[in-house]
Amino acid sequence: MRTGLCVVTVTAADADWLRGFAGELVRDEVIACANLVPAVTSIYRWAGAVEEGSECLAIMHTTSERLPELRERVARDHPYAV
Repeated sequence: MRTGLCVVTVTAADADWLRGFAGELVRDEVIACANLVPAVTSIYRWAGAVEEGSECLAIMHTTSERLPELRERVARDHPYAV
């Protein structure tokens, strides 16, 4: 059976943290690779207000088979409160 390919985006305020996290995911074979975009502006709603901030963006490439593990790792390890 052929496995589907997935592209997942993850942002973080700390580019060094995101670089290290992406490296761990590649080493653990959760993702095939990550493309890091060092400076993006994010506009989002938080605590009832519209906010704007600078973040680093990771574009992660994985398979549908590995997607549940990627989702679990992001939920467990990401420093943001959601």
